[in-house]
Amino acid sequence: MKFKTIFLQIFLFFLLLFSLTSKVNAQELQIKNIINYEVSLNGLEISQITQFYTSQNIIIPKNSTYSFTIPLFLSEVQNLDEKAFYDSIEVTDNLGSQLDFTVENLTSEVKINVKIKTTISKNSNYTINLKYKIPNYVIKSGRVLDVYVPIISNFENEIFDNQFFYKIFIDKTLGDIISTSILFQITEEKTSFVLEPYQNSTGQLAYIQIGEKQIYKFTIKQEYPKTSKNPYFFNKLTLPLPRDIEVGNIKQSVFYSKFNIEPDQFFLDKDENLIASFKVPSNEQGIIEIEGFVILEKARDISTNWGKLNDIPQSLNSATTSVEFWEANDPEIQKAAKTITSSDDIYEISKKTYEFVVDKIDYSTVKKYGLNERQGAVATLKGSAAVCMEYSDLFIALMRARKIPARGAFGYGYNPILPEKDVLHQWADVYAPALNSWIPVDTTWGEYGREIIGGDFNHVYFYVSTQSPNTPSPIAVEYFGAIDEIKVPKFEVIPIENFDSANIQSTEELLTKFDQPKPYFHYIKKSFATIGQNFFEIVGLNNYIQPKYSYTAGLFLHASLFFALILIFLKVITLLLKLISISKKLLLKLI
Repeated sequence: MKFKTIFLQIFLFFLLLFSLTSKVNAQELQIKNIINYEVSLNGLEISQITQFYTSQNIIIPKNSTYSFTIPLFLSEVQNLDEKAFYDSIEVTDNLGSQLDFTVENLTSEVKINVKIKTTISKNSNYTINLKYKIPNYVIKSGRVLDVYVPIISNFENEIFDNQFFYKIFIDKTLGDIISTSILFQITEEKTSFVLEPYQNSTGQLAYIQIGEKQIYKFTIKQEYPKTSKNPYFFNKLTLPLPRDIEVGNIKQSVFYSKFNIEPDQFFLDKDENLIASFKVPSNEQGIIEIEGFVILEKARDISTNWGKLNDIPQSLNSATTSVEFWEANDPEIQKAAKTITSSDDIYEISKKTYEFVVDKIDYSTVKKYGLNERQGAVATLKGSAAVCMEYSDLFIALMRARKIPARGAFGYGYNPILPEKDVLHQWADVYAPALNSWIPVDTTWGEYGREIIGGDFNHVYFYVSTQSPNTPSPIAVEYFGAIDEIKVPKFEVIPIENFDSANIQSTEELLTKFDQPKPYFHYIKKSFATIGQNFFEIVGLNNYIQPKYSYTAGLFLHASLFFALILIFLKVITLLLKLISISKKLLLKLI
């Protein structure tokens, strides 16, 4: 995959090309690189101090060339601001000289060739100071900064020993550190957070998210079709809506500002998903429009101590079972899960399984824009084309094979480096007993260098699924008449700076307002439970199911029909009573 190839190029960062008079041993030339990154709203400012230590056997002659190779790992999805980058380059040495340099443009990297103005003699130290800025490495979306930093491994070759030491400085006024893709030692100075990667975290791309909170505005549009010509019948549409949830280090709060059609009912299902139902006339077609806001905030800091397998409570056994698409009991899934790691540490199992999934499969844009049918974990493990649901399905099945609770999470992923920044998305949650919390895990974004093990501000939860991937359904329809197809809801999710808090309703307020279904629903169920299918065929109510879209279809009749039937029934009773009364009077007269 392209991004995997690009990340491999990061290991060539600051590759040294020297014009030397003779070949030397690694011990005779040592190079130490101290690299500081300053994160600002204008981009990532890089300051590198490169120190050369020569032995008694080596001399670096005047006018030798020292080359920095800088991979532009975002070049495939964002254009580099070349002028801002070139204008920011400054090269000096420890002797106070401005060094001449040239810049080579390559497909996915920039090479800065620096000419050394002096001879570096035996047993001496020499330092080159390079400064430059790349705006693309810091991206502001709404109230959040997404920062990308290449963290390069130390390496040796037959010519030199090259070592790298990193510090990332983040001004506290930019916000808190929400998530990082690698482990950092984080300390605080008076005005800055200072991040230093652990040695085992080098050799990869570091992603850091900064902010106090993120706000998204969302719009949901659900089309509903005309199913009959009868104006006295209504159809019922049921769909899950964005919900309040706290997972890992993230708290999500949802507020609603618009319903163009008043919901008929709101309730929470077994997974505490927010479900809404709407009644629409069966002889009309139209669109249900819903608008609102999602606020993401940092709830707490979380550690890598997630607990052991023996710590998992039995109450979550339902989240470890084998079901359709999460075939945890399949022999191939079981075999793969056992070979990934034998550890009983839940974090380590999650981490190793994450890496296994990312390495095992590649993202398929052909599947994304083509016939995108769900195939499940087993087919994915065997090499079938994959998009986000296959990544999460395989991960969930592998975790459940180790009896670790895992569930599907459905919603929106916002990735500012991609052309399609907001996408309908699926990821996974893993239960950490030591934290008493579900932890978000997004294996799909591991393909883009953004390892997500723990929450961030780029994922908006709509609903979660524990029992099966198809529960709840994204849209359920109970209708009168005939129907060809119900389209899935259309979503738009965009980050914003602020919103007007007037005339909005929280989830809690909606549940309070619609805490009970309409009384006639219960009456209908009780009064007409024994009415046979023949009756529904007579009045024209059809039972139609579209499993391709995971829709449910059932028998639903508008309350007006039942009220009409009740009135007829009462009329009949009244007439019967009158007839009985008249009969009695006639009998009395006859007597």
